[in-house]
Amino acid sequence: MKQFPDKVLFYIFYNMPHDKSQLSASNELQSRSWIYIGDMVKWIKINSSKKEQQHFTIKKNSKNVKGQKNLKIESSSYSIIIFNPKLWKEEQVYLQED
Repeated sequence: MKQFPDKVLFYIFYNMPHDKSQLSASNELQSRSWIYIGDMVKWIKINSSKKEQQHFTIKKNSKNVKGQKNLKIESSSYSIIIFNPKLWKEEQVYLQED
């Protein structure tokens, strides 16, 4: 199973129910950081690529009599990959954390 690409493992998982191959494909996908969401009947993967993660920092300075104040606002954008078995492709979804 280790030599198969993800799409082949998804094929085995979705098309060989109640078979040992389905369990093996599931275990291999989990070892590749895929997580099965039973309610959605889909596999998801958190994108850990640094290129896909964006970090924003905004600093605003205002002076008063006693000195300087700094206001720092940070937010991060993350993406997850969802394998869509109806379209048979991976879809990237962006999430914004406040």
